[in-house]
Amino acid sequence: MSDNGHTATWAGGRDYVPAEGDRVTAPISGETLAGSVVKGGIHESTVQFDNGRRMTLLSSFLEPSDIPVPDHVRARTFRKGDRVEFDHWSGTRHGVVARAGKVPRVYTDGRTDVFDVSPGMLRHSDVPVRRDPPHPMDAWSVADYSHSDAYSLKSRAYIAKVALDGVPVLQVIGSGLGDPTRYGRIRNDVPKSVVGDLESAARQWLLDHGMPEHGIANPADVWVEWKAQQAPYGITAADLVERLTRDLPPAPETAPEAEADMGGEWEFDEASYGYAP
Repeated sequence: MSDNGHTATWAGGRDYVPAEGDRVTAPISGETLAGSVVKGGIHESTVQFDNGRRMTLLSSFLEPSDIPVPDHVRARTFRKGDRVEFDHWSGTRHGVVARAGKVPRVYTDGRTDVFDVSPGMLRHSDVPVRRDPPHPMDAWSVADYSHSDAYSLKSRAYIAKVALDGVPVLQVIGSGLGDPTRYGRIRNDVPKSVVGDLESAARQWLLDHGMPEHGIANPADVWVEWKAQQAPYGITAADLVERLTRDLPPAPETAPEAEADMGGEWEFDEASYGYAP
């Protein structure tokens, strides 16, 4: 492992830089204690030991370990995306961890509420997240979605990849400035028609879930945001359409067909884009 190209070197000549989530051991007060790295670094790392102690130590003191996480620790360890439950005055609430840490943040089913829940009150859950029935749109997926609040001025600024049948085909960039979302083929061997194919598939997906024809605008944009930001938290396509149509005016008597602005064809240059944290 590396951090900015540097490594910590053991006396035995082995290079290692602790990273978040690594299992490690360290000699503490004459004992060899096992734990998990909370924050790794070249010089210092913070470790949550299995005995409950949390310490910041020189990274060179830590040795990689294959010792598994004990059951009593695993039961109170939560990561982003974990399915969880907790007791509430209204009953047992189920949700998904949206932010890990000392006090995990949980979005409850349907993303109706947000709770910061102490790990001592949180439990892993086998209750599945609400999902849509199978649909042809399932062939498309979103990966590597990353958004930036700093750049989100008029709309959400994000960068993501769209895959077809599990193979990445498009890079998607929302500038956050209100400009049209940009869709670019990842490789030259990806057919140019893929941008239009995604738009058509997303349009049909909305129609199949009850969206009126006159209410559809930029369906690919709508689908990408839903797939990345809402579907993981139990918001179904039907839920989305219900929200979008709640205040939708009736269809005009004559509605001219308009082509969605997909930002034009462009070639993605990965080195040219990146969001500062």
